[in-house]
Amino acid sequence: MNSANCLLLVEDDPDDVVLIRRAITSGGYDALNIIVKRDGVELLAHLESHPQQPPKLLLLDLNLPRMNGREVLKALHTQKLLCGVPIVVFTTSEDPDDRRSCMELGATAYITKPESFRSMVQILSQMLERYIG
Repeated sequence: MNSANCLLLVEDDPDDVVLIRRAITSGGYDALNIIVKRDGVELLAHLESHPQQPPKLLLLDLNLPRMNGREVLKALHTQKLLCGVPIVVFTTSEDPDDRRSCMELGATAYITKPESFRSMVQILSQMLERYIG
C-alpha cells in the first residue's frame, strides 16, 4: 500500500462504494488508491497488519455492521492508531447528536452524504483537496 496516495474507505453498502469511487474519479483523483473495508472489524485488522503504512485519509461510514463508526473512533483513539491521519465520518445521518459524539471521539470532520451525484463529486473533491492535496 502506498500511503502517500491512499484513502481508506470503511463502507458496507456496495452501491455507496461504487458511487464514492466514481465521484472521486470524476473529481480528478483517479490516481488515488482506495482501499475498502466493510466494517470496523476489517478496518482494525487491516491497520494492525499494516502499522507502518497509514493512509492519507480515512473515510468512515457511521452505520456499519459488527462495529459501528462510533466504536471504530473509540478503538482508534484508545489504541492510538492513525495518529495524525484525518478521519472523516461520511454518513447519511443528519442527527446533531451523532455529529457531536463523533467529533468528541476524535473525528476530524463529519459530512452528511449528499443526495445528488454532482454534490457528492463537489464535496469529495473539496475534502480530498483539503486533506490530501
